[in-house]
Amino acid sequence: MLLVGGGMFVHNIPQVHDFFHSIPSIVSELIMGLVVGFIAYLLVELVKKIRN
Repeated sequence: MLLVGGGMFVHNIPQVHDFFHSIPSIVSELIMGLVVGFIAYLLVELVKKIRN
């Protein structure tokens, strides 16, 4: 799931694609998947804290 999600961001945002151009695609997709997943997690935690 991390590779698929990261791949969507890497291949659809030209700046991100250019930034990760020099490393293998599987590594760049994993990195982006982890980064986007962590940001989503932080947003969910923020919303939970605001609600309480």
